Amino acid sequence: MIYSALASYVLSKVVPQRYAGWVVFAATFAHLTISHVLNASGTAWNNGTIDFTGSQMILVLKCTGTALSYSDGLLKAEEMSSWQKKSHLKTFPNFAEYLGYLFDPNSVLVGPALDFCDYYEFTHDKGGSNLPRKPSCVLPALKHLAGNLMCVGVHLVGNSIFPTTLVGSEVFFSFSLPYK
Repeated sequence: MIYSALASYVLSKVVPQRYAGWVVFAATFAHLTISHVLNASGTAWNNGTIDFTGSQMILVLKCTGTALSYSDGLLKAEEMSSWQKKSHLKTFPNFAEYLGYLFDPNSVLVGPALDFCDYYEFTHDKGGSNLPRKPSCVLPALKHLAGNLMCVGVHLVGNSIFPTTLVGSEVFFSFSLPYK
């Protein structure tokens, strides 16, 4: 996935702005297609290769959308739709902003693919999102940490009482169904 991100960034900077969206689309979609073909075989699965193409599909949407918004930055206001007026980019984001947007943990795995302008407005407190300000993440993070620590404790205690190596053994099959 990092290859698609790097290639789309370089292409957006090198290719003329007018064609950046379509060139980035062609390159990232070709890479996605090749990845699908290579990961579709049972061999890749049996070798333990992780299928990352689900996240790569979201990445293709984000890379292409950003490059197309950058291409829209050349249009005159009367040539743009209302959506283009809101989301066009006059300048391409810097490398750190671009990678932060592409690999945002809130949407990198399963989406949704947000527009770069929405991401930028939210991360820079521009008020473009529906939220008046960024909510604090401390309390939700602490709740998840407590839940995870509880799961680790249950696993450690449970594994000492009922080890996972027991499953599938002759002793396991001798137990009654309620005990299992």
